[in-house]
Amino acid sequence: MISGINTILKNGKSGELYWISSGKKTWFYQFGDILGRTTGCKVKYSETPTYTKKVDVGNFIVNNAKLRKLGWSPKISINVGIKKTLDYFQSN
Repeated sequence: MISGINTILKNGKSGELYWISSGKKTWFYQFGDILGRTTGCKVKYSETPTYTKKVDVGNFIVNNAKLRKLGWSPKISINVGIKKTLDYFQSN
């Protein structure tokens, strides 16, 4: 998978930011629930500190349009992506 993305990025421009994402909205709590199910761990959500409301950008959907223009497209679900990411870090 890494070699495929490297080939695509060679067509990109140095210094540009290319987001790898599903392009679909995933809420923070959904992400936490996926992590909990995948790892078997209990995820505890803390209350958001009041000061972050002044500086937090809130939720946003990552725009992967520039990467798609280079020929990339998502091939796996967020659930599988999280599992593969966790497996990678566990094995390295």
